[in-house]
Amino acid sequence: EWILTAPLMQLSLVLMGGEGIPEQRRFLMPGLSVLAMGLGIGGTLADIATARFGCYGFGCLILALLLYLHREQVLEYTDGSDGLLTGKSDFRIATLTLALTWCTFPIWYFISPEGLGVIENPLVIHAVWA
Repeated sequence: EWILTAPLMQLSLVLMGGEGIPEQRRFLMPGLSVLAMGLGIGGTLADIATARFGCYGFGCLILALLLYLHREQVLEYTDGSDGLLTGKSDFRIATLTLALTWCTFPIWYFISPEGLGVIENPLVIHAVWA
């Protein structure tokens, strides 16, 4: 389900921004989210630690690019009056909510069995993935 919902969340944010957001972001933002998730899947399936952490690193770079573009979208939508961390617009709040949600994924990946394996309790792992 997340392979569809994550790009749709990115797209809906761009559409919510209306004409203030450049049109190419309708494809760029969902595409980057698919690429980040593809790297996560690739890292999970990789048997070699170097490949696994390489995918993780590139996925984190994509996340950084998405966060930068989210900041740009807030600036574009509000004509510079709001930033990602300052302001009062509903668009900024929706963007910040999505961005903070996305930031939890690489943290979990890093401490889960796919990453360093800090968390190994099956009950915790299934609760987080649910």
